[in-house]
Amino acid sequence: MRTSFCCLSVVLLAICGTASAARPAHPLASSRTGELILQFRDPAQSTAPLKRLGLSATRSLMNGRAAVVTVPTFMTADQAIRTLRDDPAIVSAEPNALRYIRINPNDPLFDRQWGFLNTGQGNFVSGGPPGTVDGDLNMLAAWDLDGDGSFRRTGDPSVIVAIIDDAFDLDHPDLAANFIAGRDAANNDSNPRPDDDADDQFHGTYVSGSLGAIGNNGIGVAGAVWSVSLMPLKVGKRVTEDGVTATQLDSAAILTAMQYALDHGAQIVNASYGGPTATSAERNLLKQLGDAGVLFVTSAGNTDANIDRSVINFPANYDEPNILTVAATNRQDGIASFSEYGPTTVDVAAPGLQIVTTQPGGDYADGANCGNAGGNCGVSGTSFSSPYAAGIATLIKSEYPAASYPEIKARLIASGEAGDGAGLRTSAGRIDAAAALDVNAQPVLVVRSVVIDSAGNGALDPGETARIDVTLENLWQTAVAVTARFDTDDLTVLGRTQSIGTLAQNETATVSFDVIVPSGVSGHRYVSGQFSLQANAGLYSVQRGFINEISALPLSETIQTAFAGRDADLYDDFHAWHVDVTDVPSGTVSLVISTATEQDIDLLVKYEAPPQYLISLGINPEEDPGFFCTSSSTADCDDPDTYISGEADGNEKVVIDNPQVGTYHIVVVNFAQTDVPLDYRISTDLIATSGVDEAIEPDSDDGGSLGLASLLPLLAATAWRRRRR
Repeated sequence: MRTSFCCLSVVLLAICGTASAARPAHPLASSRTGELILQFRDPAQSTAPLKRLGLSATRSLMNGRAAVVTVPTFMTADQAIRTLRDDPAIVSAEPNALRYIRINPNDPLFDRQWGFLNTGQGNFVSGGPPGTVDGDLNMLAAWDLDGDGSFRRTGDPSVIVAIIDDAFDLDHPDLAANFIAGRDAANNDSNPRPDDDADDQFHGTYVSGSLGAIGNNGIGVAGAVWSVSLMPLKVGKRVTEDGVTATQLDSAAILTAMQYALDHGAQIVNASYGGPTATSAERNLLKQLGDAGVLFVTSAGNTDANIDRSVINFPANYDEPNILTVAATNRQDGIASFSEYGPTTVDVAAPGLQIVTTQPGGDYADGANCGNAGGNCGVSGTSFSSPYAAGIATLIKSEYPAASYPEIKARLIASGEAGDGAGLRTSAGRIDAAAALDVNAQPVLVVRSVVIDSAGNGALDPGETARIDVTLENLWQTAVAVTARFDTDDLTVLGRTQSIGTLAQNETATVSFDVIVPSGVSGHRYVSGQFSLQANAGLYSVQRGFINEISALPLSETIQTAFAGRDADLYDDFHAWHVDVTDVPSGTVSLVISTATEQDIDLLVKYEAPPQYLISLGINPEEDPGFFCTSSSTADCDDPDTYISGEADGNEKVVIDNPQVGTYHIVVVNFAQTDVPLDYRISTDLIATSGVDEAIEPDSDDGGSLGLASLLPLLAATAWRRRRR
């Protein structure tokens, strides 16, 4: 069963990586220093081997069959173990291993907060899949360094975190002590509480609890950080349009809130919102925040797309170094079905499904009675992954007050756990809070961009030899003797390993790999692999993910293919195709691209560049608002150079009069979000214009459309129009 998600965030991201195990700066000891436990073959003869080695037992165990001994000062524990194991009278020689009691916080709803401690808890939805043990943020080890319930790494009120959101319950008993003075940037006053008549300004309280609910206080829930100064910045305002009253958020209010955070000492900002429109004013303020050392944490988005390709979600898609973009994971430690992702665009992932947190009125979204009247399923969306990440960033800033935002960001990325798919679809995978706090200073290498076949059509074609240009960036300590290796079972790589040399902090370098694409491939096929990056004589090693598609469309042919369906593949919703026009016959001709299937799919086409898009899937566009956007810069969200079919039954057609020689890039969208496989046919042809029923030009009113959306209301000043079906 697909879980509905409540989220004001509309833009999300992701790609892959697993860092090698870095030695923590101050780890818990695994064994008692200088002590070993020996087991003897014959308890009656236990003293003989000890005398031979000049050892004496300090404690007898197991009725004399074992003993605790002290390691001599002239040898290490490992040396003593190797020597003792060679003695025939000794069964085993092992460290006196330490064990730790992991004490959970006493918040009564903590056992439902699977994102902090995943013990395999059941899904709130009846029949839904349970969790995967340890598929969580490893928060207990982060908070409780000593393993004794002292919880001495839970934050510091000197760290100020600004939360830009719709409104806040400042009196919530799990939050009130952590709130400091904020601002209502929408109504220009100092009261960031919900408007008096607002019943839809709940999101900021959800987000605040995920980030900074007070833990171990005997009530409610725990946040990722327990002691922090939360600066509430309200940007939601009640507006009536066409007789409908709803909360809206616009760029003016968001920019005001960002400026307030900058002027009043915020060190971290959480922005669980997004939209398809980029603005220079927002980018300029992001730069100013970066110049002031502020880390800006934002949600990747909830429209289930690879935003490495679509590039139309902001602020997540701004290429500013102080932005940390966060995707959502599910209970199984994979990217959640709704989450946007992107191996080079989305930095990290954090739990975002069925999150238990605070809600207005001093209450909790607790997951109780999910699916029943009066019950809830918690809250879901990348809106809640983002504050989890921001909370862990706050723990890092609390532990290392001098840490700059590049160090905090690098620690979060260095901690990434690939999990089951999270690493392939984000730069680093799911955050491990304890690893982020304890990692030693080291290089942190990421893949900043992957360019396919830059000298050709920008795509992988069957049988060709193509070049893949990979740009790497080092986020932290200097990396020496950097190498990059590309491994994939889907392509033949010529020269798998490339040497790069030295990369200082924030330095980039580009390496190229030549690959041979298998011949005879038809239809649509994903290709995946990994870039293995090493530095410092192999002391640093990490893997980053690679995803692309082989999907060439020969002219005048029809290809039968399919979407896998949500039950088989959560991420197979957008197929990227391309057709190369090498010669246009004389006379008046049109390029016709069409699809046929039984469900609602969509067709987008653009010349010489992939279409950009932000599309809300799985909705009824006549009843539910949502995005159908192809431009990040126009006021109406329409790209004048993108062709869009206007049908609603899956039989889509785009007709391009007088086509040019070159490559037309195509995206086919499984708008219906079918759970089972959806077969479709796609064909291309050059025909005489007189034989075409209708030419759909990019500027036509039959193109994509948008309207004001209450489903995803936390938007940064974008025009929405209802899609015409």
